[in-house]
Amino acid sequence: LLTQSIKHVEDRNLGLNCTADKLRIYRNRGFNVIEESWSILEYEYLGPLNTEVLSDILPAGIELKEFEDSYLEAIYAYDRMLVGYDRREIVKDNCKEPSTKTLVAFKRGICVGYGSVKINIFDAARVGPLYCNDQNVGEVMFKRLLEQMPNTKGLAMATISNNLIANGCAKRMGIPLHDNLMRLYTKEQMVVNTSKIFAHFDVDFSPF
Repeated sequence: LLTQSIKHVEDRNLGLNCTADKLRIYRNRGFNVIEESWSILEYEYLGPLNTEVLSDILPAGIELKEFEDSYLEAIYAYDRMLVGYDRREIVKDNCKEPSTKTLVAFKRGICVGYGSVKINIFDAARVGPLYCNDQNVGEVMFKRLLEQMPNTKGLAMATISNNLIANGCAKRMGIPLHDNLMRLYTKEQMVVNTSKIFAHFDVDFSPF
């Protein structure tokens, strides 16, 4: 499958996430550019969630609104600005999925972040994506997303290791670290402001 995928994309830059024990395997297949400034931290937990340890105080001028179709263009623009390419189809599918709850952050009518939560196969809350210009907004959004899924039986999410507030939230909630993933590329690193990435979209299908 990997061989066919590499043929399909031809000479484009490829990226993947892997555990340290798989590093040699992928380097032998051409993934020789290693992201050294951060890694992806996967959190998985089954049990009750304590959201009382999270802040619910928004910075001045910020509004958090429940998703509406009319917000899609603003979300697309924000997402493209952050990750550097157009993902409107997967963003739309994520936001409109019946089992998903999405919140959108606005400041003076401009989208400055959005986040989603859904239920995974273990009946746990899977948070992601969650992007915000202000990490303090990210914490409030994280708390409110979890509170929209009160009957969940745990939490699953992936953060960037250098997002201190996101990882601090997981630590205060007592969520254990499941895995630490390295990011590899075939040609060059993607340059993204990781301080705005509170929770990864999907570590298997999206770069951030």
